[in-house]
Amino acid sequence: MIDLDRFRKGDRSYLGEVIRAHGRLVVMVVRGFSDGPDQAEDLFQEVWMTVLENRTSYLGRGPFEAWLHRVALNVCRMDARKGASREAGSRRLGQEGHMEELTWTSPSPLSDVLLSERHSFLELAMGQLSPREREAINLRVIQGKTSREVALLMEVKESTVRSQVRKGINRLRTLKKESVNELSGS
Repeated sequence: MIDLDRFRKGDRSYLGEVIRAHGRLVVMVVRGFSDGPDQAEDLFQEVWMTVLENRTSYLGRGPFEAWLHRVALNVCRMDARKGASREAGSRRLGQEGHMEELTWTSPSPLSDVLLSERHSFLELAMGQLSPREREAINLRVIQGKTSREVALLMEVKESTVRSQVRKGINRLRTLKKESVNELSGS
């Protein structure tokens, strides 16, 4: 729950608390639109600057997370329209320094290598999807939102969300098969 009065007044210490409490949500959004850690960091900062500038527009009528998510999406979409992230891909989930919350360690060095290879492949493959497919997969699969929630965030029908996710996943499967065939020499 957010202290609306302190937030809207721009209480600096409280804003720091808000960023710490809700930063992960912003990271998840900007990763889907960025083409690397530097751009993700720039987008992250841009989102929070926009939040600070527009903090009085949050009236507390709905969940703060929904408002923050919308602001983050709008900042990322505006950046994409400028052409800065046309070829953006999803960044690997456990990339060093970005997801401190992921503290799981694999049982062996081989598992680390295999996991790293999967993340690298996913990163490259996600970059080959359309922006709408990336966004739908990021929200629905990676963030675990319902089709209804994703539809509201993307401002499309639920059936469109399901279609974009299905197309994206099918494309990822095709890319995986092509990659396996390349490696096996077939």
